[in-house]
Amino acid sequence: RLMLDGEDAIRNNQTFDCLKLIAEQFTDIINECIERGYADGEITIKIEQTDGTRTEKYVSKAELFDQLSEFGSEGLELATLLGVENI
Repeated sequence: RLMLDGEDAIRNNQTFDCLKLIAEQFTDIINECIERGYADGEITIKIEQTDGTRTEKYVSKAELFDQLSEFGSEGLELATLLGVENI
């Protein structure tokens, strides 16, 4: 169950509000991933498994923007929060 202010966010149609809260929490992390990325305009995410294995995932800001923009104005707002709107 997804709760927002003690209420069922799905049932109350507050899913976007939850996504905005999550995006706001990840803004600093996404910005750091962009700054430390190997290529300009690319988000580099480093992953360390519990067994110590390390991998990296790459996504371009443009790709993330395109995916979010498919959700219309709400997706564009998320793109702005995450700092991927200026491609």
